[in-house]
Amino acid sequence: MGEATTDTGSVTQTTAGRRATPRVAARSSRLLAMVVVGACVVVAVVGLMRDVGHAAGQVRNVRCAWRGQNLIVTGSLTNKTFSAHSFALTLGLALHGKDAPAGGTSSVDARGLSTVRWRVVDVDFASRAGTPVTTCSAAAALPSSDD
Repeated sequence: MGEATTDTGSVTQTTAGRRATPRVAARSSRLLAMVVVGACVVVAVVGLMRDVGHAAGQVRNVRCAWRGQNLIVTGSLTNKTFSAHSFALTLGLALHGKDAPAGGTSSVDARGLSTVRWRVVDVDFASRAGTPVTTCSAAAALPSSDD
């Protein structure tokens, strides 16, 4: 009474008068696999949307150096979105002895999910060439018309 045979001759266990067939076990494992895959997809999509929502462009490795009369600002920009954008780059610059920090703006084009190097030549400080740079920073944002 504790065992039953299927059409193929394999033995299955009986539980409370019901037969456990290989088909039921296969269905439940398929259902479990579908639930796991679905959960992974949801987690990946939510993670991508959260990441892109906070900062579409990330600026790194900002450096300033004098080359003759020009202040050269270099760095890299990582586009975290899936599409190409033209980012507005805002520079934050200050020279030793200057009262207020100065800066400029530029634009950087980057393909989706890529990192690009950028370089800006700032000629506004030509009269102060060689003065030590006390602040050298940059920030990137998507222009409001490029959403």
